[in-house]
Amino acid sequence: MLSGSPQTITVPENASVAFPTGTEITFVQHGAGTVTFAASGAATIYSLDSNLTIAGQYAAATLKKAATDEWYLVGALTT
Repeated sequence: MLSGSPQTITVPENASVAFPTGTEITFVQHGAGTVTFAASGAATIYSLDSNLTIAGQYAAATLKKAATDEWYLVGALTT
């Protein structure tokens, strides 16, 4: 993610994009713009303290698909 502007990563519901269970996608905030995750439709994102924003420049977070419409978001996150 190389941008000076804020960006939102929308996690699609399985009916729209059927990623296989176990899929992992890592995001690195290379630019200064904040990177925030949002769920679409039936998708749910689980993370510690419900944090959905990468903590800052050069920090990273990984999405891991746990079930049909369930994802874990782990890494350097903030509110």
